[in-house]
Amino acid sequence: MPDAVAPRLARALRALALSLVNATLILLAACLFLAWQVTATVDRVGVRMAEAAAVQVARLAPLADEIALTRGEIAGLRADLAELGEGADEGAARLGATLGERLAEAEARLDAVSGEVAGALAAVAADPGVLVDRAVAAGVDRAGLWAAGLRGCTLPAAAPQDARPGGPPEGA
Repeated sequence: MPDAVAPRLARALRALALSLVNATLILLAACLFLAWQVTATVDRVGVRMAEAAAVQVARLAPLADEIALTRGEIAGLRADLAELGEGADEGAARLGATLGERLAEAEARLDAVSGEVAGALAAVAADPGVLVDRAVAAGVDRAGLWAAGLRGCTLPAAAPQDARPGGPPEGA
């Protein structure tokens, strides 16, 4: 009777090893399929973000034209004020000076906005990947929150960015 147990035990161990290999291969196939789906989704998001960036750049281009038009109008107003100030009395000259100062302030603000718009346009046109990276990071954050919600975990509401695991210790 002990001789009959050894072959059955060997057969059972072989079947167990085969089942382990099969389960491992099934899990590997599932992981490969999920990785393929994730890369396809990331590619689609990248294409959509590049298209959205192009649309935003196209929408901002007329704004640059408006800024140039407004600059021209300010220059015209400044010339008109200079003409009025030449032959005017003291009160009109003070008013002209005040209006000139206000025009200078408006032009300075317009220059600042123009610089920001030009910088944003250049950044998006040069590297739309920045928008894609930002979108992917936001998606990963949302997926992490969703997964935490599935597990019943809650994240601290007001945790500072560096207080996450792996961040610098507090007080550093």
